[in-house]
Amino acid sequence: MTIDNRALLARARDEFARGRAARSRELCADVLASDPDDPEGLHLLAILELAAGNAPAALEPIERALRHDAGDAKKHQTHGLALRARARRNEAAAAFRQALHLSPEFPEAHASLALTLMDRGDFADAARHLERALEARAGAYPWQLNLGLCRLRLGEKSGAVESFERAVKLDPSAPEAHNNLGGALLALERLAEAEAAFRRCIALAPAHSHAWNNLGNVARLAGRAREAGDAYRRATQSEPLLAIAWVNLGITLKDADHIDEAMGCFARAEALAPALPEAHLSRAIACLLAGELDRGWEEYRWRPGGDANDELRERLREAIRAGQPIEVLGEQGLGDALFFLRWAAALREGGAKLVFRGDARLFPLLERGGDFHHFVGDGAGEEVESFAIACGDLPWAMHAVAPAYPPALALKATQATLEAARRLLEGAGPPPYVGIAWRAGLPSTGFEHRLQKVVPLEALGAALRQVPGTIVSLQRGPQAEELVALSGLVARRVLDAEALNADLDAMLGLLACLDEYVGVSSTNVHLRAGLGAAARVLVPAPPEWRAGRSGPGTPWFPAFRLYREERERGWAGALEALRADLLGAHGER
Repeated sequence: MTIDNRALLARARDEFARGRAARSRELCADVLASDPDDPEGLHLLAILELAAGNAPAALEPIERALRHDAGDAKKHQTHGLALRARARRNEAAAAFRQALHLSPEFPEAHASLALTLMDRGDFADAARHLERALEARAGAYPWQLNLGLCRLRLGEKSGAVESFERAVKLDPSAPEAHNNLGGALLALERLAEAEAAFRRCIALAPAHSHAWNNLGNVARLAGRAREAGDAYRRATQSEPLLAIAWVNLGITLKDADHIDEAMGCFARAEALAPALPEAHLSRAIACLLAGELDRGWEEYRWRPGGDANDELRERLREAIRAGQPIEVLGEQGLGDALFFLRWAAALREGGAKLVFRGDARLFPLLERGGDFHHFVGDGAGEEVESFAIACGDLPWAMHAVAPAYPPALALKATQATLEAARRLLEGAGPPPYVGIAWRAGLPSTGFEHRLQKVVPLEALGAALRQVPGTIVSLQRGPQAEELVALSGLVARRVLDAEALNADLDAMLGLLACLDEYVGVSSTNVHLRAGLGAAARVLVPAPPEWRAGRSGPGTPWFPAFRLYREERERGWAGALEALRADLLGAHGER
């Protein structure tokens, strides 16, 4: 390089640093006119093209520069940026790694490699490189922000909060930092702090659609349904293409029993993002709730672990015709597995030889039923040469083969568990024996809407006070003070049978000996259904899809009587009806 070219390049770099890209380009062109293979001139030209958003034009000069000077880490870094801008991620990662090979402490290369790894979903490795970058430059706002995102994706919620808080301190005027901080706080269920962070984001960017959507999540989790709906609407108004906001608005409308409007929201979300699982699954729940089974089961295959491939039915039929064992995979909770295994009888009657892979606690119950000939535990290394299907996909796959509402999977208690249950009950008090449970399910988080079913213990106890006999608590994980309070509410000793929840066989024996079962839907409700026994099921609002939208019954459990919480009046009417029915069946104390 001549002395003049060095001076021209120095001026070109200075002009670029001052934001005068056009003048920098003119000077760079003068350098390359003098020496077309000048590696520094070619490198600067590539940087100018990248800055102008013209990644295709950046690749040729940087690759020419590297042919003349392959030992410069900065040129490999620029090469990686050009490749990443063209979505050639594997090549970009290789370029950044070469830059780090030449200069192991090069912070920009660590940060750029981290972004490429994030693109590929490798958040653990990305976080390590961001940490290395921040060791050299702790005040780099984008790197702190990206580290927080990595930690959040890795489930390191507290670490994510720490990174986002640092990002907020580095740039308090950046809306995204506040929104991301709110997301991490929401994941930790620190609702008040999350709400404050989202509101700060909105104050800085009133049309920030993601912040409005997240604010809706906070309101929904806090039980402020109307406020949640308003926030989701603001999100869709700010960004009509934000599919997840349409999903969330639809969920809020579905929970308020505005099914038609909810369906419209889910359809809008699917049109915007055809592969968005939340849109399909939310529509599935709404359809099943409304009794639209065909569409409901079709969409239900989009849940985690489902198979949305339309060839599933034919592949299942071909496996049966070929005499291949059908491996049915247990999924979700024990109660859900029991519910979906009701389709196994029709599968076996159609000539299938069934294997069950899932929770080993179900094995004794299923073995006595005779539908399955082999069992494999969750996580077991045993491989079975079979066609595998998740149990939640059976309703769709068995369309027109099984009844629309198959009866519950038949279960039978052993003589030993029946005798043990009778001894336990006789020692606790006189009949009738009334089993109860007031809580089931899991609370929602900011990223997952799950159904928690709860009946106020004080109101339930008051409804049972005049009912004669012995109250048996089947509640999983009751708190000691709850049992003490319950005994006071019903004015007698309550038998705590919680320990039997660990042994489904023992619980099945107890459920078979109870005169009444009163409680929210849980695994024990599905066990009771398998026995062919009646139950009085307490249905919180909004209802679970198996309970349907209204009425005292459900075709999924025809022997059950449902008592529904009302959206406006709460539990008063349902628990009064429960009290009256129990007194009508058993008299008064």
